[in-house]
Amino acid sequence: MRPSRLLSGLLSAAFVAACTSSPQPPSALSRPVPIPSPTSLAIPSPTVPFLRCDTKDLEMRFVFLGVGLGNIGGFIEVRNTTSRDCDLYGYAGVQLLDTLRRPVQTDAVWSNSSYIFGADQVEEVIGLPAGTVPITAVGPVPGHAYIPISWNDVEEPCSEATYLKVTPPGSSTSLVVSLPSGGVPAGLMSFCSSGQVIVNPVRAAFYH
Repeated sequence: MRPSRLLSGLLSAAFVAACTSSPQPPSALSRPVPIPSPTSLAIPSPTVPFLRCDTKDLEMRFVFLGVGLGNIGGFIEVRNTTSRDCDLYGYAGVQLLDTLRRPVQTDAVWSNSSYIFGADQVEEVIGLPAGTVPITAVGPVPGHAYIPISWNDVEEPCSEATYLKVTPPGSSTSLVVSLPSGGVPAGLMSFCSSGQVIVNPVRAAFYH
């Protein structure tokens, strides 16, 4: 059994029970994971004029995972660690890495929709102010940004990954973040459909 399938079995029941549904139309074989409804959250205004965040000024962490019927979705939380405000806009680059941080087969697809997170996701300038709280995996946090990614672990061929190499929108340098192990010692997760990862536009918050 692949590690991510084991993780799916452990998490899917709790995740589906806790959320209210706002999915894309389901396929004939499966249904999407319900996405939680928005709640009130103050969103900082972007910097004017636009000032892109440099990779070296950012902190990232994979902090959220949703699972349902072979589909997996998560957010890469992004925090500005400097003393100046900056902005993000658009799509991040994603590369899968193995346990030794070597590249493995990856097909990163930029899209404004996904099976997990729904359709019509809008590209917008996201302001990352200075002085926000550290990433703690309890989000959402006003002033942090979120990069939605999703994939499947059922349609061969598959890539096994332990880390994600993430390039912020508009940048040429990257940060490496760990994937959750799901209790599997090797810490590997399966990314199937030739290592396909759907990357949605960076957003200001996610809701839970």
